[in-house]
Amino acid sequence: MRIGGISAEAIKLALKGILLANKGELEGAIRNLEEAIRIEPTYYEAGYHLSRLYAETNRFDQATDLLNRIVNEHPNFSRAWALLGDIQERIGNREKGTELTIKAREMSRRADDLVRVGGELEAKGEFEKAKQKFIEAVEADESFPSGWYSLAHIYERLGEYDKALEAFDKIIRLSPDDVFAWNKRVSVLKHLNRYDEAIASYDIIIEIDPRRKLFWFWKARTAEEAGKIDLALKCCDKVLEMDPKDTYAMKYKAKLLETQNKYEESVEIYKKILEIEPENKEAFSRYIEISAGKLDKMDEAMNILNKAIEGDPEEPLYQYLKAELLLKQGNEDEALQLLEKVVQIDMTYIDAWQKLAEIYEKRGDIAMASQCYEMLTKIRSNDPNAWYLRASFMARIGKKKEAMKFVERALRIDPEFKPAIELKNKLSS
Repeated sequence: MRIGGISAEAIKLALKGILLANKGELEGAIRNLEEAIRIEPTYYEAGYHLSRLYAETNRFDQATDLLNRIVNEHPNFSRAWALLGDIQERIGNREKGTELTIKAREMSRRADDLVRVGGELEAKGEFEKAKQKFIEAVEADESFPSGWYSLAHIYERLGEYDKALEAFDKIIRLSPDDVFAWNKRVSVLKHLNRYDEAIASYDIIIEIDPRRKLFWFWKARTAEEAGKIDLALKCCDKVLEMDPKDTYAMKYKAKLLETQNKYEESVEIYKKILEIEPENKEAFSRYIEISAGKLDKMDEAMNILNKAIEGDPEEPLYQYLKAELLLKQGNEDEALQLLEKVVQIDMTYIDAWQKLAEIYEKRGDIAMASQCYEMLTKIRSNDPNAWYLRASFMARIGKKKEAMKFVERALRIDPEFKPAIELKNKLSS
C-alpha cells in the first residue's frame, strides 16, 4: 500500500518517529525518521519533522541543510521556512530569522484567506469555484492542513473520491499521527470499494494508540462491511482482552456470531452481558429471541420471561417479548391481551402497535387495525416506513386514494425509499 506516493513502511517509520518524539525519546525518533527518508528520499514532509528534531537537539547545520533542500524543491512549504527562521534566530541571526518568519506567515495568511473565500463560495453552493479557491490555497502553502482538508471535503461533495483520497493522503504525509485524516481516508476508500486498503489503514491508526478501543471497533466495522467476519471477531476479542467487561464489545461479538449462525455462543455472551448489566434490555431481548427462535428452547425462554414479569410487571419489554412467544405458539388471544397492556403502559411502543395492527387486520377488524396504523404515523411522523405501512394497509382494503396520499407522504420524507416507490408505481398502474 502506498499513501500519497509514499510506501506504508516509510509512513509507519515517520509515525513512529513522531510518537517517540512526543514521548521525549528524540534519538529514537531521529533514527526512525532518517530511515523513512532513506527508504523514500522524496518524503520531504518526514524531512521537515527530522529537521525539527535536529534543531531541537542543537544540530543546526544538519537541520538547515535539510530544510534548504526542502524549500528549494517546495518553495511554498511555509513550515520549513518558519523553522529556518526559528533556527536563524536561535543562532543569533535575528534579522534573517525575522525575514524568514514573515515569509512563512505571509504564505499561511494567503492560504488562510483563500480557504475563507472558498468556504463562503461553498456555503452558497458554488462548489466548482470553491474547489478552485481551495486548490489555490494549497498551492499558496502546501503545508497548510486546513487547505487540504477543505479541498478533500469539496472533492467528496462532488463525488471525486480519487482526488479526495489524494488530498487526505497529503495530510497524512505531513501528519501521520492525524487520526481524523486516517479515518476520512478509510471513508473514501470504502466509497472506492477498496476495503483491503481501508483495513490496512486502520492497522496504522491502531499503531498510534494500540489500547484505544475505538480504533479496534472502527477496524471491526470495516472488516464486517467487507464480509471478513472472523477478522471483525478478532478485533472484538482484542478489546475484550483489554477490558473483559466491555459490554459493547460483547454485544458486537454476539451479533457477529449470529451472522455465522453460532447461536449457542451468542446466547452465552448475552448471558454474560446480563450478569454485568441486568437492566440491559437489548441483551435480554436477543437472549429470549435466540433461545426461543433459533435454539428451540421455548419453555426455558418463557420461564425466564415469567420470572422477569413477576419482578417488574410494568416493564413493557417483558410483556411484548412474551406476546411474541405466545404468537409463535399460536396463542393469539393471550398475545393480543399482552400487546394491549404494552401500549397502555407505553403509548409510544411502536413495535406493539404494529403487531396489534397485524393481528386486528388478520381478524378482519378493519376499524381497530386502521387505528393502530394511524398510531404508527402519529408516533413516527417522520419515519417513511410508518407511512408506507399505513399506505400498504389502505391499499389492501381497497382504499387507493388514501393509500396514494400516505405513500406520497412517505416519499416526501425520503424520496429514495424503495418500498414506497414500488407501492406508488403499483397504485398508479
